[in-house]
Amino acid sequence: MAELFPLSDAAKLKVLRKLMLYWDGQWFLKVVDRYGLEDALRIVATYGQVLMGTRVKSKYFTQGRQARVTVNVCAAYEGARLARLSRADQACVACETIWQAWFETLLPGRAITVDYPLRLGKGDARCEFVITAAE
Repeated sequence: MAELFPLSDAAKLKVLRKLMLYWDGQWFLKVVDRYGLEDALRIVATYGQVLMGTRVKSKYFTQGRQARVTVNVCAAYEGARLARLSRADQACVACETIWQAWFETLLPGRAITVDYPLRLGKGDARCEFVITAAE
């Protein structure tokens, strides 16, 4: 067998993060156990940290049937801003559907609502997502 191609740790991490973007749909579909809201939020937080590293700075909170996520730095928003796109809110389009899909997959059979009271792409100082899971 030929010697493996040498990759730096930084290159390995970059490749892993790209692969995770492709895998995320399949990864969430394979989560078959039912999780409580707190565990589902921990899964999403872990996934986000591995996928985006320091390119996204966020905090996660749970209280009862509700979770709150605040994002102070968003790679998608920063990319749109740096590209000088005419509309920076383009970065918000994915978040308007992905949070709902993630939690509906992680908490099957439970009604999930996601509200977006604050968004960087809409001129707010940070993004805020409020996830509510029905009993």
